[in-house]
Amino acid sequence: MIRVIQCLDQHIWININPANRPQPGFLLIGIAVILLVSCQQKTVVTVPENSRKITQEKSFSSKTLPEKSKKVQLPAGAPEIISDFGSLIGVNGKKRKIPHQGIDIHDHPETPILAARDGSVLEVHDEKCWGLTVAIDHGPDPDGEKLYALYGHLGAHSVEQGTKVKRGQKIGEMGDDLKRNCTGGVGHLHFQLGRRYRTSKQRWWGSAYFLEDYKDAPNPHLYWADGPFQVTCFEPQKTYPPHSLTYPVQCRFFEDVPSS
Repeated sequence: MIRVIQCLDQHIWININPANRPQPGFLLIGIAVILLVSCQQKTVVTVPENSRKITQEKSFSSKTLPEKSKKVQLPAGAPEIISDFGSLIGVNGKKRKIPHQGIDIHDHPETPILAARDGSVLEVHDEKCWGLTVAIDHGPDPDGEKLYALYGHLGAHSVEQGTKVKRGQKIGEMGDDLKRNCTGGVGHLHFQLGRRYRTSKQRWWGSAYFLEDYKDAPNPHLYWADGPFQVTCFEPQKTYPPHSLTYPVQCRFFEDVPSS
């Protein structure tokens, strides 16, 4: 067992395992006297010896990055995220039954919607609740796992099933169909990632129509090209890490985007 004494915002560890305890006890008494004289004891806790925290550097991986400990950084000119990943509040201000599995981005109707990275269009479908949706296979993520993306609530599309798309290519436009239940009465893009694409569509609706893991979606904020939680606007002349994502809505300072 290890005793931890907190003195003046510092922790002093004293090993008092019976196997290591000095027989006469003089050494322990001497240490105790020194501690009492040199610092003011605040708290004493007892922790198992094997519970000491070990930290180590880890390479970039979506599995090892903290998802809730950082604030998302939105660059100037990037359309607003009105309901973020994990939020329990919808775009209409009402409480959600489960945490939000994507990000909802708001801008005016007809704002260009862009492919977040290279990929292949799996389907373009006017789903009964979600409305017009483009689903893209974006290939592997940094961990080598499949990464699919849904671009939902569109007003128009400029790609078809089987279209090969490049990062930043226009695939559709922001919609304003406020009558669909899944839009919450607010025009926006719903951008959601997944790893398991659904091929059998019976009985399913909304994001579940497209993804089997619709309740366990990867966090898009882990994949931005500028780094985790740093939303990255697409710039036509720049190059990006192949497994990263760029913002799926055109930022206001970059008007020239590749057409299909």
